[in-house]
Amino acid sequence: MKCEWIGCDQFLNRFEPATETFTRYPIPFVNHISQDSAGVLWLATGRGLYSLDASTGRIRAFTHSDNDPSSLSSNAVKSSGEDREGNFWVANSEGLDEFNRETGKVTLHVPLLEPLREFYFHEDRFGVFWIYHLSGDGLAVFDRKTNTLTHYSFHEREPLSTAMTGVKSLLEDSTGNIWIGTQGSGLLKFDREHRSFVAYRHDLANPESLAEDSVNCLFEDREGNMWAGLGAQGINRFSWKSMPFQKISYDFLHPYSKGESIVNAITGGPQGRLWISTREDHWIRNGITLLDPMSNSFHQFSEADGLPSLKEMWANGFFEDRAAQIWIGLHRAGVLRYRAGRFQVLLTSDGVPPGGIRRFHQDRQGRLWLGSGYGGLARVDDPQAEQRHAQGKSP
Repeated sequence: MKCEWIGCDQFLNRFEPATETFTRYPIPFVNHISQDSAGVLWLATGRGLYSLDASTGRIRAFTHSDNDPSSLSSNAVKSSGEDREGNFWVANSEGLDEFNRETGKVTLHVPLLEPLREFYFHEDRFGVFWIYHLSGDGLAVFDRKTNTLTHYSFHEREPLSTAMTGVKSLLEDSTGNIWIGTQGSGLLKFDREHRSFVAYRHDLANPESLAEDSVNCLFEDREGNMWAGLGAQGINRFSWKSMPFQKISYDFLHPYSKGESIVNAITGGPQGRLWISTREDHWIRNGITLLDPMSNSFHQFSEADGLPSLKEMWANGFFEDRAAQIWIGLHRAGVLRYRAGRFQVLLTSDGVPPGGIRRFHQDRQGRLWLGSGYGGLARVDDPQAEQRHAQGKSP
C-alpha cells in the first residue's frame, strides 16, 4: 500500500492516504529521505543518519565518533542514496562517504574542502555521478573508478561581479539532459557532446528571458515543459524543445494582399497537398488555395477554374469523399464540388440549411451528410451520380 513520509522537527511521520491517519517515529529533524532496493528508508538529519525498516519498525542510528575513523565523517548529514551498482553514499558537511549498510562503516571518504550547507548527489542514466551543493562553485563529477573529482566553475568573467554561484537544484529530464539551477548564474543545461554548459540568464532587454538568475528548484511535467522556481520572482515555465512548426506567411498565400487574414479551414488532399480557405478583413478578397508543402508551391483558384467570386463569402470547410472529390461548404452560398480540375456549384444557398455548411460526413452507404452552422442538416444520397453519368454509366 502506498504511503507518504514527512520529515518534521520532532518526528518522522508516515501518512496513510486510505485512512488519512499518521504514524509517528521518534526521529527528529529529518531533512532528506531515500529508500534503497531492499525497501529500507534512510533518513538524513542534523544528528546523524538513521535507517527505518517500515515492515518491522526497527530504527538504527549511525553517527560520527572522533575515536572511530570508519564512522561517518560528520553528524550533519545532508542526503543519502543508493547507486545503480548497489553502493550506498552519504553526503555530509565534510564531504561524501561510501557507507556499508551491514557493518555501519565508511569504506571511502571523498572530501570537499569547503564549508557545505545543502549537499546532494545524482547518478544520471549514463552513470555520471553528479555532486552539487550551495557553497563555492557548487558542482562536480565524481569518477568512482579512479576516485577523482572534476569541478565545474560558474564564476563570472567580470572581476567586479558579485553573483553567487552555488547550485541549488539539479534535474535530469525525460531525454537525459541535465539542468542546473544556480544561486546567481541562472539556469544551465549541460551539453554532453561538447562537455560544456548552455546558460539561460535574465536579460533586461528580453521580457521572455528568465525572470531572475537565482533558481531554487526545477520540475518537468508530463508534457516536457520545464518549471523553474525562482528566488523572488515566482515561477517560470518554458519548453526547451523546438516547436515542430514551419511558419507560412499570409503573403505566401496572397502575395498582393495588404490586409489581415483568417485561415478559415484546412484539410489534406491527394498527394499530401493541403486545401486552405482564407478570409481577409472587410471581405476585400477571400480565396481557396491548394498548397504543396513538399515543393512549397501553391495554386490560387480563380474564375478560370470555375470558382465563383468569393468577395462576400468564404469557404467554411472542406471534405474529400471516397471518390477523391473535394466538397467545399460556403458561408451563405451553398456547396461546391471540385473534381477533374474544375469547380461545380451543386447546391445553392436555397438548397442548404442556413448558416453555411461547416461539416461533412460520408456514411457506410456512401451518402454525404452536410451540417450547417446553425444546426441544420442536409443529405446528398449519391455523391458520385454526376460522375458516373459523365462516364456514360447508369446511376
